[in-house]
Amino acid sequence: MKKPLLPLCIILSAFSLRAQVDMMKYFNPQSYFESLTSNYQKLEFKWTLPGNLQVEMNEGINALDEGNYEMATDHFTNVLKEDSLFGPARYYRGVSYKLTRKFRKAEADFKLVQKILPESPQVLLELGDLYLVGRDSNRASKFYQKANKMDPESIEGQFRMGILSLYQDEKRKAIKYFEACNSLKPDYPDAYLALGAIKLIDPNNKTKEEAFDYFTKAIRADSLFTMAYFWRGLAYMNSKNLVKAEQDWTHAIKLNPSNLLLFQIRAYLYMDLKKFDEAFSDFKKVMNSQSVDEDEAQFNATPLDMKIGVQNYITYLTRHGYGLKDETFSTLKKGFCLLLVDKYQESINAANESIKF
Repeated sequence: MKKPLLPLCIILSAFSLRAQVDMMKYFNPQSYFESLTSNYQKLEFKWTLPGNLQVEMNEGINALDEGNYEMATDHFTNVLKEDSLFGPARYYRGVSYKLTRKFRKAEADFKLVQKILPESPQVLLELGDLYLVGRDSNRASKFYQKANKMDPESIEGQFRMGILSLYQDEKRKAIKYFEACNSLKPDYPDAYLALGAIKLIDPNNKTKEEAFDYFTKAIRADSLFTMAYFWRGLAYMNSKNLVKAEQDWTHAIKLNPSNLLLFQIRAYLYMDLKKFDEAFSDFKKVMNSQSVDEDEAQFNATPLDMKIGVQNYITYLTRHGYGLKDETFSTLKKGFCLLLVDKYQESINAANESIKF
């Protein structure tokens, strides 16, 4: 039988909200590396193929856009069977291989495309991405720099070099690359976000005003940029402006209601704000969003048992709490939230308080 699972970091963590936020402050280049496996550079080309191959090429690109990567691979392969040197078909087959994590096949196709289309910066970026995902930073840098020389007006290579510099702990270089992105394209939100994150974690930057400025610029450039609201919320937390942090994280949740991390950190924020009803609601959202097999936890008292026990408790509390007085239900929810963050005595006090109503 499947039951919702509360993430381990909530059940077992003894961290305060401040400690939780400290763990998430760092702009993590490796999370960006992983994103490269699900994105790709568009390659423009002239549709000069014979009728049947043009249909195959069109079907392949449509399948690629729809996320049907295996089908896309088949269509591009059909084109290459007739014309093995048609660069766009080989390029997009390489993209399809990359998106299905067949990196060696992708590399082989991209390398051949590099010979067929030697003036294409897109293939250089794709090769750089493959090597960056594989943590070969030297080879990645080589291809990114070639792409930058080939197309100095492109921000893609500049931004990647910024991320790569962060990975190598060369923040000054990273800042220069990100600033170059915004010089080339003043409304490029990702570079503003990266610059804001760097300024936020800089121990020499006491006021964090530059971080606020960059995050706000990212939001002005893209008002739907969820991560910009998330990071500006962290900046507000750092400045102890909890109300502003709540506003930004609530807006981020509206933009991306499937992101459980946002609900989790807002729950801890609500704890600091003493908004226990709201904290309970966010914790409940996180708990109800994942599942485990309860049969796995039959015999021993493990963290899995704890998760299932907490889930059962919150289900019971939600189901029966609405029959209680409002004060009693709110106090029980407060006690539950305090229990989740290991404030045991305060949780006991809340439970005792609920008995009085």
